[in-house]
Amino acid sequence: MTVPEGGGHRLFVSNFLIMTFTPEALRGVLAHEYGHMRQKHPAKQAVLLGLVAGVKMTAGIPLLAGLAILFLYLWMLREWEFIADSEALRLAGSESLKKAFHEYHVVSGDTVEASLFSEIFSGHPSFARRWARIAGR
Repeated sequence: MTVPEGGGHRLFVSNFLIMTFTPEALRGVLAHEYGHMRQKHPAKQAVLLGLVAGVKMTAGIPLLAGLAILFLYLWMLREWEFIADSEALRLAGSESLKKAFHEYHVVSGDTVEASLFSEIFSGHPSFARRWARIAGR
């Protein structure tokens, strides 16, 4: 997880991840998170959520508009994951990123191929779509 702090960012990595992942996979994870920092995703997310909260508190948001905002927000988060993956590929290489995906899949129990329906309700694309996007570059 990456959050803005002062003029930079703070990266949080769990002890479990550090103890479980190989150094190569950790390199892929850190490069991915660095990609979020380079693209200023945490700051952009804070601004967007602040704007939505401000509109909600001052003018209100009808239910359908709120649902549209939610699905657009989730789509944006998925796109940011693809962007951070591309940065990680550039910084750490395909082997580090592939190991990070594989090792995360093993410890999390996440399915490699999620249905498009379930992905619509998630802020992360499936591993299969992420790797397909990277392989297509």
